[in-house]
Amino acid sequence: MTDHFVDRTARLYGINSIGKDCMVLEDVTLGHPSAKILQEISKLKISISEYEFNGVTIGSNAMIRSGSILYSDVKIGDNFRTGHTILIRENTTIGNNVLVGTNVIIDGNTMIGNSAAIKAYPGKNSTIGRPSTVRTQVSLRVGTAMKPMVNRTRTIPHG
Repeated sequence: MTDHFVDRTARLYGINSIGKDCMVLEDVTLGHPSAKILQEISKLKISISEYEFNGVTIGSNAMIRSGSILYSDVKIGDNFRTGHTILIRENTTIGNNVLVGTNVIIDGNTMIGNSAAIKAYPGKNSTIGRPSTVRTQVSLRVGTAMKPMVNRTRTIPHG
């Protein structure tokens, strides 16, 4: 008997480690192969199931909601939570007690420390007037440096 739950519709690639009391809900992809891995598989002319690579390592007490995709070489600490349809690219390390909100994209080669909440959308009861500029730039502290994650700007015209 396992000490975690992975929905039968989840897709797992590579070698994954899922901690105690974790829930991986429907249509989640864990360990999605990076472009580099897919190129190596293509050169070797083998199937993806024949190629060994690191998938995802998830600590204990995590909740990964439906439609989420976590690429290969992602390492996640304890008490991790996601909204629906998040995307975490390869070679990303995430600390303990982290929330990644619905539809958030975390590009590869990123480090996120402990107790972070990443939400790239206005919260409940927000009012955005006209004309407005909505910026979804997130900067995370990595050691002593700031690393920009996303930089999208949308201007809402008068009307």
